[in-house]
Amino acid sequence: MSSAPSRMSSSTCVRSNGSNVDSPENRKPVRHSRGPKPRTIWALEHVRRMRGGAQSQLLMCADGKRYVVKFQNNPQGRRILVNELLCFILADHLGLPTQPSRVIDLSPGLIRRSRHQMMVETATGRASLVAGRCFGSEYAESGIATIELQTRLNVNEIENVRDFWGILTFDLWTCNTDLRQVLYFKSGNRYRMRMIDNGHCFSGSKWGFVDAPGLALFWNRGVYKDVAGIESFQPWLSRIESIDNSILEQAVALIPPEWYGARREAIEGLLRSLMSRRFQVRDQLLWLRRQNPLLFPRWRVTPEPAIAWQTADVPVLLHQQIIALDESD
Repeated sequence: MSSAPSRMSSSTCVRSNGSNVDSPENRKPVRHSRGPKPRTIWALEHVRRMRGGAQSQLLMCADGKRYVVKFQNNPQGRRILVNELLCFILADHLGLPTQPSRVIDLSPGLIRRSRHQMMVETATGRASLVAGRCFGSEYAESGIATIELQTRLNVNEIENVRDFWGILTFDLWTCNTDLRQVLYFKSGNRYRMRMIDNGHCFSGSKWGFVDAPGLALFWNRGVYKDVAGIESFQPWLSRIESIDNSILEQAVALIPPEWYGARREAIEGLLRSLMSRRFQVRDQLLWLRRQNPLLFPRWRVTPEPAIAWQTADVPVLLHQQIIALDESD
């Protein structure tokens, strides 16, 4: 990847009617990165609150689209914003189906105009949201994420069901400790899936890796029924194993440093761990198959290759690799 994804390219911030953004809030978003610039757009109007632990809100933005926005002072911590944007860029690089995401600039004026809605619930009471750059995931106007649909949807109705195999490699690599969430979009008589919500990759705000491979599995195990062997996880597996450190550095260049407290050593530690984990994914897939052959009923390998990544005394939490960095930032 020689440049940032096209969806993150630089652009002029305008209202949906084409006029420049006016009012005293018409300041240019501050950027500190020397690398390629993410497309930062302005939030113009509050729409409504969203459900979830991060207490996201739906905002109308200057490109005429609505975004589900996570804020710097969300209850899960600023690092959740890093996780979301970094994982979006990396998943997009791997060719996985993602929901378009942006850096959203939230002005103090918008907070004042919507002060009764733009609040966050904390352990000590309600607090106003903090202005500045936030993470926004494009609201899926036609996307369906209802439990009712997801529980009755037959895997044969999912047009891109094989992408779940790629998502599994991604969630193993990034140590996603939350259940994988997806959206479905109607595509003729079938549905297409996109992955969303990567805030709990890297073990959430801890930025550590406590591997529990079973957590990376999608709840509907039927999506894996046609996996025929380790080769079924291509091309995603090879793309992870061959990823270059420069790609990770370019991705980090798109992340506002205030999201990680401007502590470069913290984000660099995260990148080093990602690089060192690239070749663990293959062994984790082999371990999953060995632990539960029925998970991949069509996988036939004789003899099975040796698995270097394992521990005998802890059957689920196999490997612990915590980044020793405090959370003071």
